[in-house]
Amino acid sequence: LALRPTGHSHQFISLNDLANSLGDRFEQWHILSDLDEAVEPLRVALVLALSSPDHPHISIFIHNFANSL
Repeated sequence: LALRPTGHSHQFISLNDLANSLGDRFEQWHILSDLDEAVEPLRVALVLALSSPDHPHISIFIHNFANSL
């Protein structure tokens, strides 16, 4: 995330990838806190994507966010 700080045009991608990695780690190790940690980056990624209504990946972020819940 340090390479794509707040305001970077592709920050939402890094946030989504982080959340997906935490979800994968949960599936492997069953540590519930990994799921808890995954929700916030996905929420932020979704908010960033929704700020551009024509964003091509909004449906992916909505899907990933819903799955994290």
